[in-house]
Amino acid sequence: MQHAGNVTSGRHRQPRFNLVGQRELKLGLLRVALERLNPALPPEAITAAVDGLTRDPSSLSLEAANRQVYLLLKATLRLPRGHPQAI
Repeated sequence: MQHAGNVTSGRHRQPRFNLVGQRELKLGLLRVALERLNPALPPEAITAAVDGLTRDPSSLSLEAANRQVYLLLKATLRLPRGHPQAI
């Protein structure tokens, strides 16, 4: 089987930068969304939220990972009393 240019077994090779760039783009979009939803929060709080939401839960059990996300959302998401979605 012959290989031509950057084609290997019918697949194009993608530079590693592309994957890193995609991750950085997604983190940037997450930060922008959090800032738009929480305009009163200081930058340190936004950074902490991004870190908490993007932390790798693979070392935790499924139950512990779910609890961690639930507690993060519960601690940071405040709805006014009487709101239809308030618990």
